[in-house]
Amino acid sequence: MIYKRAGLPFDINAEHRIDQINYPHNWFQDASNRAAMGITEEADPAPPVPTQAELDALYAVNYANNISALWQAAHDYEYAQISGVAVGLLVLGVLQSKPKAYAVQMWSKAIWVLYYARKPTITDVYNPAMQDFSSVGPIPYSIPELMAELGM
Repeated sequence: MIYKRAGLPFDINAEHRIDQINYPHNWFQDASNRAAMGITEEADPAPPVPTQAELDALYAVNYANNISALWQAAHDYEYAQISGVAVGLLVLGVLQSKPKAYAVQMWSKAIWVLYYARKPTITDVYNPAMQDFSSVGPIPYSIPELMAELGM
């Protein structure tokens, strides 16, 4: 409900907070009291119907945000378990055909294979399940295990 006084919007709650001394708590809730002060009631206006262009723009923004969130979730899942110098160790181990390094590389690849499998199914509707990469499992070998494999 919208209240107006002299054609201008009127906030009953704000008015009551300002003048609590002169008006009892429920004074403005009584229609006759509002009428005596020249306060009128109007129904809330119907929300505007968006145009097709506005809907298309909203779809595009939501779609882009969901693609970005999917990428960020894959990156964060991988980064939380291997990053920085450990990536260098992984590269060295793969170049030397070390089995543990190869297993970690396949684990990392599985995250991104899942990302690319999910990407075409993204819509403008947010779906948190799309951002769950735990099905790939934890990194198969720890950084100290990779270091040991390389003789460090």
